[in-house]
Amino acid sequence: MRLFAFEKAWAEATLAAFFPEGSALPRGVSGMRPGEYVDDTIASVELEPSLGIRLSLWICAFAPVFFLRKLVTIRGASPEDRERALDLATRSSIYAVRQLVIALKAMGALLYAGAADVRAPMLRVTPEEHAQLIALRRRSSAATTSLTTEAPGAAPADPPSGDALMATRSKEACDAAE
Repeated sequence: MRLFAFEKAWAEATLAAFFPEGSALPRGVSGMRPGEYVDDTIASVELEPSLGIRLSLWICAFAPVFFLRKLVTIRGASPEDRERALDLATRSSIYAVRQLVIALKAMGALLYAGAADVRAPMLRVTPEEHAQLIALRRRSSAATTSLTTEAPGAAPADPPSGDALMATRSKEACDAAE
């Protein structure tokens, strides 16, 4: 199953509203051919996921009609109206609408973060930030598998609590939690 040309145009406009040019992002998604990406994704997945993706695309396409009360699709709306309509859709009182819009945005994030020039700043860690990271390694036993922060060669400790497994926590915070 492939997208129609107008659906590809909706995908381009929708993902460009989520990841616009001229924002705090390294660049916009428009040059990454998001319509082709969504089309290829729909063509490569089973029927149910493809219907879900297509439904999320249609919800986003008609978001200006339902949320802004303007008789225009996402493609014909101004960039400001696109962003506003999609923002309102993510705050819809209808759970399925919210989640389908966010799912399409997550798909766009996979495309967007796949670009090397976008991913590079995300992977850059300063020496100060590196000092705050906790190295995790997998420890497995017959009964459980967990992540630990123990040094290689150290005696195994009791399994850590759920709080101790937070990889973003600083060393000081982990020491305080023990």
